[in-house]
Amino acid sequence: MRRGILTVSCILLTVGFVGLFVSPGRRWSVTCTRCGLQTRCSSWPWTHRAFAAPTDAELPAASTPLSRWYSANVGSPHEHRWIRGTCTYHLNLWGRGVSVGCNPSLAEPLMYEQAEIVEFLRHLADHGLDRAFHGLVSHESRDVRILAWRSRLGVDVHDGESVKRWWSRLQDEAASEALKARPEATQGRSP
Repeated sequence: MRRGILTVSCILLTVGFVGLFVSPGRRWSVTCTRCGLQTRCSSWPWTHRAFAAPTDAELPAASTPLSRWYSANVGSPHEHRWIRGTCTYHLNLWGRGVSVGCNPSLAEPLMYEQAEIVEFLRHLADHGLDRAFHGLVSHESRDVRILAWRSRLGVDVHDGESVKRWWSRLQDEAASEALKARPEATQGRSP
């Protein structure tokens, strides 16, 4: 009897101790490129789910400045287009973080600069370009999204002529970038 209790106790202590350091679970955040909604996803070996997009059951997602702007100004129902965050958290058996791995080269403005995006959209609303710019900053191509966001640095939003020149240049560059992102769109055409 004593030997059985001692054996069970040793097994439980070993599992508990090992559970602190083994990291079978993963957690990461995702952002919708269209509306800016954010949520977290997790994966465990027994769920057979490796880095998949969130299901409706995992939403309620966190309201963000961009998702609130989207609801007020665009508001159209859409299928979420999720992009992964830059960090993945490794979880132990008890769901606690053990380590984290990040890749900053994957960072996008939609993930981290939503308040700045909304402020810029508010300035563009005076020129009637807020929804059009949102279309570029939420484009399906990552390159177009980043190009659109970086282009804002050279524009004076209070000068109408400056905004017109900037917008014309941005549309040309975004169209060119979108074609590069989809090489099949240019196949079969003569230059």
